[in-house]
Amino acid sequence: MKIAYCGPISLRMLNGLGGISYDMTAGYEYPFGACFVRALHEEGHHISVVTCDRATDRQRNIEGERISISVVPRRSTRAQILDCYRVERIALASAIKESHAEVVHAQWTYEFAAAALQSGVPQVTTIRDSPWAIFRHTRHPYRLFRALYAYRVIPKLRTLTAVSPYVAKQVSLRYRVRSPAIIVPNGLDSRLFRARDRDAAVPGYLTFATVSAWDRRKNVPALLRSFAEVRSCVPSARLVLVGSGLGDGEVGQRWARGNGLDRGVEFRGRMPYLDLLELLRTSVDVFVHTTLEESFCMAILEAMAQSVPVVGYSDAGAVPWLLDDGRAGVLVQSSSPRELTNAMKSFCKDSGPRQLGARGYQRAKKLFTMDNVVKQYLSIYKSVSS
Repeated sequence: MKIAYCGPISLRMLNGLGGISYDMTAGYEYPFGACFVRALHEEGHHISVVTCDRATDRQRNIEGERISISVVPRRSTRAQILDCYRVERIALASAIKESHAEVVHAQWTYEFAAAALQSGVPQVTTIRDSPWAIFRHTRHPYRLFRALYAYRVIPKLRTLTAVSPYVAKQVSLRYRVRSPAIIVPNGLDSRLFRARDRDAAVPGYLTFATVSAWDRRKNVPALLRSFAEVRSCVPSARLVLVGSGLGDGEVGQRWARGNGLDRGVEFRGRMPYLDLLELLRTSVDVFVHTTLEESFCMAILEAMAQSVPVVGYSDAGAVPWLLDDGRAGVLVQSSSPRELTNAMKSFCKDSGPRQLGARGYQRAKKLFTMDNVVKQYLSIYKSVSS
């Protein structure tokens, strides 16, 4: 089948696929997109990747065996707002048409979905966030623009999927949808799952970690404050922070140092994807996620797939669904810093809570593998293109 993928994607993760050896730029980074495209390619399909990148000033085309990549320029945020993505939409739609795909799979409900509509190719669009929820937590003008722009796009979309029941419900409440979204969660390559017995870890000598970013919605200061209390009882505990703004010398470290919350904290910043999974698998005992709203959360899934027990918020969108309402992880209220601190301390006192790592692994292996995701999408593609 000839499938066009239209959306953000980590281009460097496609290097070697279908013989591609081009030294590509990072692209509009989205690791899951690259993993998904690789999985489709491994199934024997012809994949046309259509994306955009601020690092290029002209369209770039790359060809491999059963894989083609078209990268068009992506302008500044201000320019995109002023003409409602007009330049990007025209370039993306043209590249989709040139792919001669049987179906185009657009990611998010903004410029990529609009470009897919403009191309005239049969379309599937995946809802990957709740526009108004994102704006509510960030209060950023660009997020307001996107929430409003979605009113222009979503009612025109015939086939919608959503990465969780939570995000499907949120979008249906705010926007007029032609038909209910089909729930197709994100997934992880089965080869990246690693079961591990963590009960043998020595109580007190624990490494906590998160994969996040420094912004209001990600809420990392709450984790830093709780960890400081944990460390006052267990001085040997450490916290590893991974993600944008969380590197050595970056804004997260400067804030933590200024507030006396940097002791025992390692600021790793952005990491290559496979290095991140290796860190989770070999060095992390407990994954703590303090983001206030999630449509799915790949970071939690990646921890579950390495048998790492997870602590998350019970009112953070899709997080309780992902953690099976607390049966596959620890859930605490975002409004209660004390609950978060006590949950983290519970891992220092005994090995009982660590058994949640095995339950999380079993749930992830059963429901959230890339094989399951690809199988569901291929069925949807066939029904849309026929």
